[in-house]
Amino acid sequence: MNKSMKSLLALTIGVILLYLFGGLVSGLELYFLTLRSTKLLAIILASIAVGYSSTSFQTLTNNHILTPSVMGLDSLYLLLQTVVIFFVGSHSLKMISETSDFLLSVGLMIGFSVILFKLFLKGATKNIYLMVLAGMVLGQLFGGLSTFLQVMMDPNEFDTLQTRMFASFSNVNTSLLLIGTMIVLMVVILSIRDLHNLDVLSLGRDTAINLGVDYQKVVLRSFVFIAVLVAVSTALVGPLSFLGVIVTSLSRKLANTYKHSTRILYSVVIGILFLV
Repeated sequence: MNKSMKSLLALTIGVILLYLFGGLVSGLELYFLTLRSTKLLAIILASIAVGYSSTSFQTLTNNHILTPSVMGLDSLYLLLQTVVIFFVGSHSLKMISETSDFLLSVGLMIGFSVILFKLFLKGATKNIYLMVLAGMVLGQLFGGLSTFLQVMMDPNEFDTLQTRMFASFSNVNTSLLLIGTMIVLMVVILSIRDLHNLDVLSLGRDTAINLGVDYQKVVLRSFVFIAVLVAVSTALVGPLSFLGVIVTSLSRKLANTYKHSTRILYSVVIGILFLV
């Protein structure tokens, strides 16, 4: 662990302790610590999801500006929430459990991603850039449809929708945190074995293939991991597209290494620091 990582960890831990224990009211310590711990866990999950997905996505696309948000998953989430509230209504929406809404949102976003992957990463096409372009176009379409429905929406219904349009850690459901934690941990465990493959993929497609990387399987598997993490993060706390560019840019400068294990760790820690 180099000096910059030690300093970053020390700063992050200090900020976390200040957040958890700062300004506690006498007699209500347990109440406030419970609320803050729940938010902190949501922040950590979101940071892991954004850190891994953004770093690996930039490697797969060989672009230091793009993040998974260009795939249109954020726009699809907003469209789903808009359609549900527009056609069902916020009063009927309260009858739907948050767990069902979470699983439905995650399922649809992952399904949309898998369709894109099957169309553009298999068969004769196998074109990552065409897939990204299709995701951007569909994202714009989803965003336009959401705006169209929001314009015609009742103001009271739109007020309900606004709470879902922006990232928020204030009202995270504890049961959703448990599900989200299980999914994120499972993806992290499964993706660890591909970190060294991502190191080689950063050299380019042809070089990676010449060095023995099963390019097609690694890329497809990595994109599925990215889709799952982005879907869980978005459905849990809302769109966090702005965070991906920040953490990847800073981690690339601070880590100054090609190793994705180190760069992703930097991205996660920086994400936690910024969000806290």
